[in-house]
Amino acid sequence: MMHFSEHVEQHQIDIRYEEVTDLELGDTIKRVRTYNAEYEARAILYCAGASPKPLGVPGEDTYRGRGVSYCATCDGAFFRGRTVAIVGGGDTAAEDAAYLARACKQVYVIVRKPFMRAAASLQRKLKELDNVSILYESVVREIKGDGMFVTGLDLIRAGKEETLAVDGVFAAIGVVPKTGLLKGKVDTCNQGFISTDEYMMTSIPGVFAAGDVIQKVLRQIITAAADGAVAVTGVLRYFDR
Repeated sequence: MMHFSEHVEQHQIDIRYEEVTDLELGDTIKRVRTYNAEYEARAILYCAGASPKPLGVPGEDTYRGRGVSYCATCDGAFFRGRTVAIVGGGDTAAEDAAYLARACKQVYVIVRKPFMRAAASLQRKLKELDNVSILYESVVREIKGDGMFVTGLDLIRAGKEETLAVDGVFAAIGVVPKTGLLKGKVDTCNQGFISTDEYMMTSIPGVFAAGDVIQKVLRQIITAAADGAVAVTGVLRYFDR
């Protein structure tokens, strides 16, 4: 199997590691500006990704990677037999809770509102799991730890202060797309994600987007790679016009 670097070398692909500062998206020629240079192209594929939306509470940055996580499927195995909390009330939070319940001793779902926004089928599944508890009207005030790892959460639950002992905290309150360079230039949809057609082309001809930065159902490496393959097909199709 050919290594990535060998594949790149075989096709004489020029890779530049620079920070892009601006994009000029003309009708025919697009311009990519960096701190060091300016590049012209007939098409651009934008794959800046997205970042998990932080909880924004004390202790989050301190214990990031040491009990604070944003991906249950990535880090869930580290908490086998332990007690964890999922913060969020949507489909992602419900799916993460069900996934973690397979291996964790206890899973708490911390929901800000008196109800969950997750699909009814997902909520039914959670209620059938003996090791999942849903805490409604609950807000995390602070993530506590022993200096090394997470040990608990300070909550406001139904108007009262409460401490919850947990070994891990998974934030599932959404992601923020990194669309700064395209802001106001292409059409966006729900929560600022970029809108594309079936070939991953944006509202500007010749400008394509793929991966977590676009509106989609599932955000994983495998779906991002698939988006990229579709986008390349779209670029070739665009060149043949």
